[in-house]
Amino acid sequence: MNKIIEQQREIFNKGYEEIYFNRWKRFRYYRVMKEMELKTILRKNFNKIGDLKCLELGCGLGLSTNVFNKITRETIGLDISDKSINMAKVFNPNCHFIIGSCDDLKFKENNFDAIFSFVTFHHLSDEIKKRTFRECYRVLKENGSIVIIEPNVESKLVQLVLKLFGKSKDKKDDLIPMKEMRETIHKSGFKSGKGFYFGAIPYLLRFLYSDGLNKLFSKVLSKFCGYYIISAKKEEITKTDRSYKI
Repeated sequence: MNKIIEQQREIFNKGYEEIYFNRWKRFRYYRVMKEMELKTILRKNFNKIGDLKCLELGCGLGLSTNVFNKITRETIGLDISDKSINMAKVFNPNCHFIIGSCDDLKFKENNFDAIFSFVTFHHLSDEIKKRTFRECYRVLKENGSIVIIEPNVESKLVQLVLKLFGKSKDKKDDLIPMKEMRETIHKSGFKSGKGFYFGAIPYLLRFLYSDGLNKLFSKVLSKFCGYYIISAKKEEITKTDRSYKI
C-alpha cells in the first residue's frame, strides 16, 4: 500500500479513541448538526431519499452511516482505520463497512447516487484529493451528487480555537477554504457546486441550538460559522476539459 496511505491509517488508528470517546459529547453535537444539513441537501437534490444508494468517505465509527442507512436504500461506510471500522461493525451491525482508502474505491462504475464526507478532505494530500475526486466521479451515477462538509478556515471562531490550542500555523494550512474546494471539485469534472456556511452556534452555547436559529445565525454570522457544505453533481466529461479527470 502507498506509504502515505499507510501513515494516515496509523494516525487515525492512534487517534480514534481520543476523537470519538474522550470528546464524545462535543463530537455528537456537531455530528448531528452536520447530518441535518446533509439531509436537507439530499432532499433538495433527489425526489426520494429512500431510493438512494450512498457512500460515506471517512466514516469513522459509522454513526452517521447508520443514520443514513436507515433513511436510504443503502449507505456504505468506508474508512482507512481498521480499528474504527471494527468498532463501527459492532456499533452498527445492520450497516455495511469497508476498510479502504478513498482514492482507490473498490466499486464498479456508476454505482452510487450520492457520496458524502464529514471533515475528511483536509486530512488528504493534494495528490490523494485529486485521485479521490477521480474515483468519486467514476463510481457516481450520472446526475449523482457529491456532498462535502469541511471546517471553515475563514471563520474567526475556528481561527481562535486553533490559536488557543497552539495549532494555528500547521492546522490552518491543512484546512481548505470553500472557494478553493469548489474550484477543485469543478476541475474534477463535477458541475460547479453550491456552497454555504453553517454552525454559527458553538458547543459552549449548545443550549441555544435549534435548526431555525442555526440557519439564521449562519446567514447573518457567516464569518463565525464553523463549517461549510458543498454539493455538486456529476456531469458528462467533455473532450475539451479533462483536467485530472479519468
